[in-house]
Amino acid sequence: TLTVHRTLSPLPTLASLPFSSIRILDLSKNSLGSHAFSSICYAIAGAPPSLVDVDLSVNQANSDCCAAVGHMVANNQFIERLNISDNPLTTSLGDTLGKAMAVNKSLVALNVASVGLVNASTLFAGLRPPLKALNVANNTCAPASWNVLGESMAAGLALSSLKVRSADMGNDGAAALAGGIRV
Repeated sequence: TLTVHRTLSPLPTLASLPFSSIRILDLSKNSLGSHAFSSICYAIAGAPPSLVDVDLSVNQANSDCCAAVGHMVANNQFIERLNISDNPLTTSLGDTLGKAMAVNKSLVALNVASVGLVNASTLFAGLRPPLKALNVANNTCAPASWNVLGESMAAGLALSSLKVRSADMGNDGAAALAGGIRV
């Protein structure tokens, strides 16, 4: 496990990180800006199979980082848990991450709480097994997003944990999601 909290010194070069033995990488709460956050994501995309848990939450990643997140998820088929919550990534994350999730075969837990999603339709359409846990709390997802999530669940996405607290679901969204839950 490698955990780096609030370091004032520069991060070690990515090439010097011993990814071959790291299973859990926690770089949360480090004030990583868009360049550092993206660099880490691109490095993780090529990390060895030992790295299965990545926490990049509570940093300063913005919409400029969405392509890097998508690249990481699409190209690393070993990560099982990813937490990128509490980063102002904006709704463009949903499009990029949704396309990446459609090809990812390893992620079982995804936390995108408080990232600024306004429309999560593309993200929800891209969700596939083996994903079991999804946290989209504290995002203002468009009502149509919940229709798409319900459809994904009806098509075989078997979530055992779904956190949607303060996601502006409304009555129509709840009804759409209920169809997927009943399956």
